Amino acid sequence: GLLEEEDVLVETIYIAQIDLSTGELLFTLPVTVDAGAGPLTLREPSLSGGGDVFVFLADLGGDALGVFDLLGDGPALLLQAPEGVTFGAPSLSSGANAFAALVDDGTEVSAIYFDDTSEDILTLSVDAKNHPFLTADAGAFAYSNLDDVFLAERFSGEVRQLSEDLIFHSFGAYWARIPIQNSTFAYQGRNDDGEFTRLPENGLSAEERTVPYDATTFHVNTPGWYEIVSEQDYDGFLNLYLAPFDPANPETNLLASNDDISFDPPTSGIVAELVADTEYVIVTSACGVSDNCGPAQGNFVNTVAPGEAPPPATELPEVDNSDFDITLRFALNEETQNLSEEQRAAFTDAAARWSEVITADLANIENFSLPANPFNGFGPVENQTLDDVLIDVRFLNIDGPGNVLGRAGPRIIREEGDPDAGLTVSGIMEFDIEEFGDGGFFDDPDGYRGTILHEMGHVLGIGTLWQNEGLTEGVINEEPPTVGPGLPNPDYDPRFTGAGAVAEYQGYLTDRGRASEVNVPIANTGGPGSINGHWRELTFDNELMTPFAGGFETLSTMTAASLGDLGYTVNLAAAEPYRLPLPPEFRLTAPEEKTYTAFEDYLVAGGSPTTTLSGAVQAVDLNLEGDRASTSGCDPEDFADFTAGNIALIQRGLCTFALKVENAEAAGAVGVIIFNQGDAEDRLAPVGVALGAYEPSGPVLGASFAVGAELAGFDAPEVFIDTGVEPGEVGTQALPQRSRLRLDLAEILLTPEATVSSSGKLKPLD
Repeated sequence: GLLEEEDVLVETIYIAQIDLSTGELLFTLPVTVDAGAGPLTLREPSLSGGGDVFVFLADLGGDALGVFDLLGDGPALLLQAPEGVTFGAPSLSSGANAFAALVDDGTEVSAIYFDDTSEDILTLSVDAKNHPFLTADAGAFAYSNLDDVFLAERFSGEVRQLSEDLIFHSFGAYWARIPIQNSTFAYQGRNDDGEFTRLPENGLSAEERTVPYDATTFHVNTPGWYEIVSEQDYDGFLNLYLAPFDPANPETNLLASNDDISFDPPTSGIVAELVADTEYVIVTSACGVSDNCGPAQGNFVNTVAPGEAPPPATELPEVDNSDFDITLRFALNEETQNLSEEQRAAFTDAAARWSEVITADLANIENFSLPANPFNGFGPVENQTLDDVLIDVRFLNIDGPGNVLGRAGPRIIREEGDPDAGLTVSGIMEFDIEEFGDGGFFDDPDGYRGTILHEMGHVLGIGTLWQNEGLTEGVINEEPPTVGPGLPNPDYDPRFTGAGAVAEYQGYLTDRGRASEVNVPIANTGGPGSINGHWRELTFDNELMTPFAGGFETLSTMTAASLGDLGYTVNLAAAEPYRLPLPPEFRLTAPEEKTYTAFEDYLVAGGSPTTTLSGAVQAVDLNLEGDRASTSGCDPEDFADFTAGNIALIQRGLCTFALKVENAEAAGAVGVIIFNQGDAEDRLAPVGVALGAYEPSGPVLGASFAVGAELAGFDAPEVFIDTGVEPGEVGTQALPQRSRLRLDLAEILLTPEATVSSSGKLKPLD
């Protein structure tokens, strides 16, 4: 509300939160709305049901109705009154997406309405003379005509008089009701109403299941399926009862229970079919007071919202203990169900491929259960025997093509002390369905199949279980020092120490005549989707489990052996022949001999084809003096005197690298060297040349300013270029439109959030 002082303009709205059970004032939050020229004078604030948005009236050279989002972008103008018109009594719906107010144009007072889908302002009622107060779902509004109080249904127009023959005039009529379809009922609390012995048992004794609880009664006005979700800061447990709830008889009237649909944050969820105008009780309690459970008391936020009927229970396949089995569950949401047979086959083929590498059966999980997660399109698994690994596959709309590709990793692993401890039991693979469209990552079938194989490797534990099993050294998890992809990182050197993978790596080094190393380099560049969770790109290039996709990736014996280091039984012969990539080479051959150093003097551009080349270098419109402003290579006219068959030497500046290379190749250049502009301290080092979707026909290098100036100073210099990968070792580009896609920006790696015992008991990880 507003704290007023006599003869002082009110500029600050104070939002206060009070604990109704104790009367304690928890906090106050002063909010000032600034219009640019200073704080506005505010009046008649009204808060949304969520407590995070309020509407207000202010004077902006005339009456104005505004909104302030405490968690968003701050104040915004909703409506400016025409001259001579005033506003009054604003209110808004629980979800802050609909607004009502009084309008006085000097001749009559009426109520208006508009929402975030309306094109026009609607007149609610010309009879409303005081405070048109919206219900939480904006489906109705209460008002008075100064004599009586009415409730008007907005859609049907039905009006009900709520009072008759009042002695006094009626002002400020308010009305509330539980939200119905397309709305949400939410509340927060703490499980401190008392204790009861919750059901079901979940392997815990009655004493261990005697837990504190909160009981909240509610009803809905519209029958149908509803989602009841509880997000907790402790290890919670959710129960739904038909009223009344008797804590002394917890089995009476119990409709549904759920322990966890997610562990990060701890979340419980129930989907139930509810009857209108029937009292239900949400009992928010805890897993238990046991070493198998986390904290038993804390705070929660519960939400009840309209939903859909839950998917049916999952029937796991019959147990086959003769080999390693991966069971795939495809989500029952529209995007996943619309996958073609060919698109689904990428997953079944990947599962079969990993089952060739991992050969031995894992210990079965008896009485394995997973709660239904209808929010993601998965039904429950109810007390079945799980043979080896279950992977949930889901496609959904995330953010369109070219951004976040998806996420994958193990979510439940085997408990310590049990057979095959630490290995994956259940994991997920989620992808953006929009990546199948034009410009999407999955537009190319070969790239799609390779990515599915790569991500399934993460679910099995590659890069995601290494640290759990103590198979790394030098790893920094919080803000490790990093550099851009494709560059060396001398400040950070994480390593994999598993004996099997190290032995295979030593063999690769010996094959290339290189010195042995005591462990395997882990990715140390890029963002969190790359660093720490893959093999190092600069060392292993086209290996399947490096962070970048550039061609037909190889599932090496080193990757297979790393699974053996985790605890799987593997067959190295099922992997593919692999050799470490040769380093690139760039030499001046005339008029003198000189070898340039990769990363210090030059970089090979992403998408540059695998090739070797010798040729003469010809400078194109350079500016090496003064301000070094450059349009080198930006116009076809720059190549008017260019000799076809030469290598173009181009200076950075003004236009894109792709345009420079395209113009050079159109003029007959067989290779391109783009060197840094040299006009600032940060434009001296080797330049990383990004070509986007352009595919060069010849090699492209990004050089330092010093190298470019040196080559320009020679009369008809000649060079030798080797982009560094042996011809024939890598197939044609699997992703021709993306070249070497930035998977570190697109890929999110998941790590375990719970363990399960061989008897089926789930326990959240600390």
